[in-house]
Amino acid sequence: MAILKVQAVNDYGSTQDADIVVPLTLVTDNHPSRSKNTKKLMWACIIGMTVAAVVSSALLFVSRMDSSVRASTDESFLLRRADEKNLPASHWKEIPVEVIVPQAMKVQELEGRVTEVVRNILSDNERRDLASMPLFSVYTGETTETECAANYSTAVDCYDAIIMIVSEGNHADVVISKLKDLLEKVVDQQGIVVSSNKKGYPYVQLKNDTPYPIAHSYESPYQTDDDNAAVIYGQTFCHDDRILEGIAPGDTWTATSRGLCTVRNIYAYLTLPDDSQLDCTQYYSAGTTYSEFSVIMGGVDGCCVKSSHQDQVCK
Repeated sequence: MAILKVQAVNDYGSTQDADIVVPLTLVTDNHPSRSKNTKKLMWACIIGMTVAAVVSSALLFVSRMDSSVRASTDESFLLRRADEKNLPASHWKEIPVEVIVPQAMKVQELEGRVTEVVRNILSDNERRDLASMPLFSVYTGETTETECAANYSTAVDCYDAIIMIVSEGNHADVVISKLKDLLEKVVDQQGIVVSSNKKGYPYVQLKNDTPYPIAHSYESPYQTDDDNAAVIYGQTFCHDDRILEGIAPGDTWTATSRGLCTVRNIYAYLTLPDDSQLDCTQYYSAGTTYSEFSVIMGGVDGCCVKSSHQDQVCK
């Protein structure tokens, strides 16, 4: 056998070397009476295989173009489908969302990733506790870039988009209702943040409910900043709020931005009349949307940070 090299177009539109195996006799047979016919047969094999490769690539290109056209008509298809099947309003929804993505991501990729996130949520039977899964179709479109919250990292871009869902079968209204509930929170999957809460969460407030100022009385060797208190957010794209100015007794500090940032941790220091310092027990959370917090006296550390949804007692 002999191996001949030819070039074909691969799935991504570029050329790629391909091997064609030809019987050795077609290449090396030098018998006088068969030489001419052998050469013709050899070239016929090569030409035939090359034509087959070109035709295959052309069909692949047409198929990809057809898929692109179908994708561009998804929205109108879903609307016609909902209308033709006379689906009730509870079976199809348009949900406006805010999307936060790594900087410079193309809109087409963004929409595909958002659609994938929504499908992952819809396919999560355990989260919905449903015995059966209704059929559904998802489309993401009308995507426009918007201004990010002031405390977001410059490494991300923000967009407004519309998610359209058409669902058939049992539990369709339950599926869509639960999806809307989830999207009102921060859904963070595969580096894509999606939320229907386009206004963001209320700005964080920290009240000093102690008779002492929230301030450092001395420089700590563990300090990297001169912050007297700080709000640490749970998302990597959110800048933490460092409270450098301190908070006088009875006063309340209010953040100037928040967006979709959830609170993970709040700490504060108190300065006593003798210039000693109390390192208050910190507030911890997996990531809360709460906005009102207070520093109060008591407990093992002498003071603590509590949210308005907790018992106002230091432990």
